[in-house]
This record gives sequence, C-alpha cells and structure tokens, in this order.
Amino acid sequence: MTTPSATSTKETTNFARLSRLVLDFGTPALRDIFDRIHPPKKLSSVLASNSTKLCKATNPAQKEKLYPTNASGSTPLPTVSSMDFDISLLIVLLKKICKLNPPPSTGNWNDPPLPSDTSQEADIVRINSFRNEVFAHAAKASVDDTTFTTIWTDIQDVIERLGGKKAEMDALKTECMDPVVQQDCRDQVRQMIEDEKDVKEKIESLEKKTEEKLDDLGKKIDGVPDVLHEMLDAGREKG
Repeated sequence: MTTPSATSTKETTNFARLSRLVLDFGTPALRDIFDRIHPPKKLSSVLASNSTKLCKATNPAQKEKLYPTNASGSTPLPTVSSMDFDISLLIVLLKKICKLNPPPSTGNWNDPPLPSDTSQEADIVRINSFRNEVFAHAAKASVDDTTFTTIWTDIQDVIERLGGKKAEMDALKTECMDPVVQQDCRDQVRQMIEDEKDVKEKIESLEKKTEEKLDDLGKKIDGVPDVLHEMLDAGREKG
C-alpha cells in the first residue's frame, strides 16, 4: 500500500477526484466503444493482424499488454483482454485500428472539436484532452476549486453522453477521499506520463532515423548523373 507523501488539502483532493473521474469513468467509456468495434472473442486476431502498426505506436509496457509472452518470453499467450488496457492505450487503439474517422468538425484527431459536435469521435478527442489537462496538473497534484468545477462539469457531460452513470460520478464528487487513495491517483497519473514520454521519444527517434535515411538516399540519387557522365566519358575515350 502506498504511503501518502504529503498532507491532504482541498486542492490535492480536487486533483484526485478529477484523476479518478477520468481514469475510473473515462476509461470504461472508451473501452465500451472499443469492445463494440472489436469484440473480446476476436481481440487476439485483431491485434495480431495489426502488430506492426501498434508496435511502432506503443511503449514497452503497452506492448506487453497487447502481446503478452509466457515465462520463456517466446510464445505469445492467447489471453488478451481489453480490461487490462488503460485510458492511454485505449486512445491509441481507437485511433489506430478501429477505422474511426476524425471528428467531422475538425477533420483530425488533434484539434478541439466544435462545441456543437457531439459525435462519438469528438467525445473521444475530448476525453483525451481532459486527460491531458488533468495530467498537466500532476507536478503539483493540486487544482483550485474554480478550475475543478469547470473541468469536472465538462468531463462529466462527455462521459454521460458515452454512457457513463451520472449518479456514480456525482457520488465521487462528494465522497470522502482517503489520503492513500489520493497518493495512488498521483502515482498512477505520473506513471502514465512517464510511459507516454517513452513513446514520444521512440517516435521522435524513428522520425529522425527515417529523415537521415531519406537524406542519404537523396544524396545517392543526386550523385547518379555524375556517375553516368563519367561512364559516358570513359566510353567515348575508349571509342
């Protein structure tokens, strides 16, 4: 059990509540969407057919959840469940292998959708944005009351649209929050941030290597005319 590292305050409790709202309610909402698209019985085959794509977009911890191995580290295990996927991994999967189109109001997965866009895809983007917004407070792990109220209302509205239970979320908003639970929330969020940092660095490394290979290829192509001229000149001299 985690030992609290600091005294609980109203602001740290606000952060813990928001973290739990995103993780405990946002995650199941996204999982329900994913399971409807890729039913649990077909999950292993779906992941197998998309392994190349997903291995490039995930960190080692996420990859192990998607493609777990036995003790020998060789033969993949057949038992893969979306119940083991956290919110960060579900967002990756929804974007990469679910054939969903970006929100119609933006046409991409990065920009905030218009308020009038209440499509499922728009709400996926919003949950991702809310997650990032909560993560942005992780360093201090505290949120003032005004910010808390605004973020909470926005998140709850989206999760309700995706099938989340209002009564359960309302209960979380007011229930007593144990300091140990608060610390666990902070630890969980910080671990996710570290995991995503690994993915970002991996992608940046791949992009750099690709760019270097393209530059090298370009130089080789640029040198082809010179080689041809040399060959032609050599041929003329022999002639």
